[in-house]
Amino acid sequence: MTRDVIPDRDYVIFIQEWQIKQPELGEVFPGCYTPIKFNRQPNFFTLNGKSFPATTPLYTCLGERVRIRFINKSSNSHSMHVHGHDFRVVEVDGFTRNFMDDTINIASAQRWDIEFCANNPGCWPVNGTKAFHQSNNGKTPGGMTTALIYLRC
Repeated sequence: MTRDVIPDRDYVIFIQEWQIKQPELGEVFPGCYTPIKFNRQPNFFTLNGKSFPATTPLYTCLGERVRIRFINKSSNSHSMHVHGHDFRVVEVDGFTRNFMDDTINIASAQRWDIEFCANNPGCWPVNGTKAFHQSNNGKTPGGMTTALIYLRC
């Protein structure tokens, strides 16, 4: 894959974390909340502002070229993984890179752009790999999880 080829699918995923008052760990109560300002002990983890199962899936067709831009808008690092696929890291913070991986660790305020060929049909998780980050206030499944779904094209 070369950088001058436009991908068939281009996704942007903002990684976020929030500290939101809840009664106790493992309990989740719906509603509107104001996050605690400095979120030193985050308990909710989101992709584009949503926690699983409310996250938006990524769609592709067999043979398509997919680019995902992960942008970490939180205070901590987050490792991200695309199940069923190896990918090429093509940029980190706008600087060209060229190496294969299957999990990346994205520091606070970093952007990592990855690309891969959609060559393994199915429904695959795309998620943060730290266990607590796959929860909503400690309740799983939740948090930084979405799906890569192959369409019949």
